Parts: sequence; C-alpha cells; structure tokens
Amino acid sequence: WREGDGAAPSWRHVALFCGMPARDDRYLPLFSTPLDFPCTLVYGRKDDLYAWGQRLRDAYLSPTVFEHGEGHRFPSEPQINTDLADHLSQQLGFQ
Repeated sequence: WREGDGAAPSWRHVALFCGMPARDDRYLPLFSTPLDFPCTLVYGRKDDLYAWGQRLRDAYLSPTVFEHGEGHRFPSEPQINTDLADHLSQQLGFQ
C-alpha cells in the first residue's frame, strides 16, 4: 500500500499514545513522504521520550495532537479524556 501496490489498511484510524518513530535508520525511507491517513497522537509532556516522540508528527500528513501534563502513560486528566473520547468517536463515525 505504501509503495503503491496492495490495499490500504483495513482499519480507519491510527491512535498512538506515547508513540515515537522507529529509531532504526533503515526505516527512514518509508517515511520520507508523510502518511495520508487519519491519525491521533497523544503525548505526556513529562514523558522522558517526549522530544523523540514529537518527530512522529512529521510521519503523518495532518495528525490531531493531544497533550497532557503527565508522563509516559495514558492520560488520567478528565478533560483530556473527554476531549479525546469525543474526538475519536467523531473520527470513527460513532457520533
């Protein structure tokens, strides 16, 4: 699919929590052009890997990004979770 052959992924949306790009340079050519696929990225500003994870923003054409004030974990802040649930429900056609 990425190289023009094969079917697109069977899922509708990518949601990455504390995600980061591959660290192995052999995979960099796969991301020379951003992926045109719906994506939500969720980062904790206190995550030790926060800076490296920010590079993942460039791997997607137009990701939606949420940030919370915690570390390398799923957010526990109620407002972030509400906003995130609303966003993903809309993206997946549940609303």
